[in-house]
Amino acid sequence: MIEPYTKPSRLDKSLAGVDFILCEWGRFMRDTGTNMGFPRRSILEKMRKERDGASEAAAPTAIPDGVMRTDAAIAKLKPIRQDVIKVAYLECPNLSSDVQRRKLKMSAYRWKHVLRESRLLVAMDLGISA
Repeated sequence: MIEPYTKPSRLDKSLAGVDFILCEWGRFMRDTGTNMGFPRRSILEKMRKERDGASEAAAPTAIPDGVMRTDAAIAKLKPIRQDVIKVAYLECPNLSSDVQRRKLKMSAYRWKHVLRESRLLVAMDLGISA
């Protein structure tokens, strides 16, 4: 089992708030056992589609408001930024940034740059000052 990622951001201290929110989003996505349609659809879109065509036997998952807002903010990002967020917070949050960046075949500089930009864009969409 993967332990939840709880370390504050080492890349930029001013983005520690959005880092925590993204960690919560990643933890919820891993704990529910589904990626909720990430990155192409938001959680809300997935729930609507399931509600309209799903059987009544499956109980809907209670999704926290913060997770829904974070998922919607991530869904607005460009695919490369979504991939970086997915690797950093969803797939391998406990691994070093060096291992994470190699999964996407990125240089260290590019990884840090795209991750920082992605965090800034999510923070701006959520109304968090960075």
